[in-house]
Amino acid sequence: MVFEGNFLSAGPGPMNAEPTTLHINGAGTPYLSFLWGSPDTYNTLTVLSTGGGSQVFDTAGLGLPGNGNQSFSAYVQFQGVAGSLITDLIFS
Repeated sequence: MVFEGNFLSAGPGPMNAEPTTLHINGAGTPYLSFLWGSPDTYNTLTVLSTGGGSQVFDTAGLGLPGNGNQSFSAYVQFQGVAGSLITDLIFS
């Protein structure tokens, strides 16, 4: 996620832990989108929602190339299911 030059990085390495959780403050949000850069085939995203719901996505399921190309990025969008709110994103 890029905001004023800042971004969230998840994965193995000295400066980032795996998995990395992004918590949505408050009750959650019904909709969320972000720019996913250089996706790899082993990347997964777990979306947690109110009421205990969760969904797991991989790069193939999202239509991303999954080859770690540093010059590729795509916006992805998620919406809470059946009126639920998104509370956490877990990047692995």
